[in-house]
Amino acid sequence: MADRLDVAERLAEGRLAVEHTQTYVRACQALGYQHPDLTAHASRILEWFDSEEGLDPRVLDRDCAELRAAGDAVAEALRVQRAQVAELTAAWTGPGGDAAARVLQRHCDSAIAVVTELRAAAQRCESLRDNLWYLVDSKVATAVAVDERAHQPEWLPAAV
Repeated sequence: MADRLDVAERLAEGRLAVEHTQTYVRACQALGYQHPDLTAHASRILEWFDSEEGLDPRVLDRDCAELRAAGDAVAEALRVQRAQVAELTAAWTGPGGDAAARVLQRHCDSAIAVVTELRAAAQRCESLRDNLWYLVDSKVATAVAVDERAHQPEWLPAAV
């Protein structure tokens, strides 16, 4: 089984099954079967199967990690900023201190929004990565299952 997120390796695991299916379609075409999608081009099924070639969800995985790290860095900066608000309000009283504390609090509020959005972006990125992998993995599993169901010892040699 291919390493998780290795699209090239996973596609390679299904390539023989797809080649068998393409062979069966060509044999059917030689017997007169016509289908606008399947028989219009000699390697249509293989082309469809290879449509994710070059896709690399590991790049998305690294992006997810970077988004998580950025969220952690901003959360740490927010922690420091909150401590500064507490120190400021303890050290500076009066209208000037109150105004300065409000300014810093607005910065904290903005930082909270940034942390929230970075974490949400990381989750969406992870979801995209996982969904892409699921689709590729399912496509290969389906191609192999179709080939296994169609496999009859005499069919493939007769189709060639």
